[in-house]
Amino acid sequence: MPPSDTFFTAPPAWNWLVIFYFFFGGIAGGSYFLASLLSIFGRQSDRHIARLGFYVAFPAVLLCAPLLILDLTRPERFWHMLIQNQTGFPMFKLWAPMSIGSWALLVFGGFSFVAFIGALAEGGTIRWRPAPFPRAPRGLRGASHNSQLRHRKIKTSRLRQAPR
Repeated sequence: MPPSDTFFTAPPAWNWLVIFYFFFGGIAGGSYFLASLLSIFGRQSDRHIARLGFYVAFPAVLLCAPLLILDLTRPERFWHMLIQNQTGFPMFKLWAPMSIGSWALLVFGGFSFVAFIGALAEGGTIRWRPAPFPRAPRGLRGASHNSQLRHRKIKTSRLRQAPR
């Protein structure tokens, strides 16, 4: 057999799971991208189309993860692409396309989930509003209050000592 004239020596052995992953991933990425552009640069009349893009992106990205997991040789070990086995810490390998793709899918899934929930709330499907900023823990609040009192006390004592 003559040597290959391309970088790859054999064509990829993708089955229908990976092909569907590319399809749904493309649908998710494209709809999220277009919906984001419409949200940022579009008119108010384009909001319903932007919401539709976010409605499509999250379910499509949800289909991607199981398709990739089932394509693995040992699907029960898919979490090894994200977490180190011995330490339990997150694992990110810049030299491994599977690692980069797994993290990209996880991060994109998070962003598309937040956009999906925001679109549902904006459309009135769910009643949701952002939570207020959490209050500081009692110790921090007390420490900052004490420092303010101390500062105020020093400032007022200086005013009292100033000659009139």
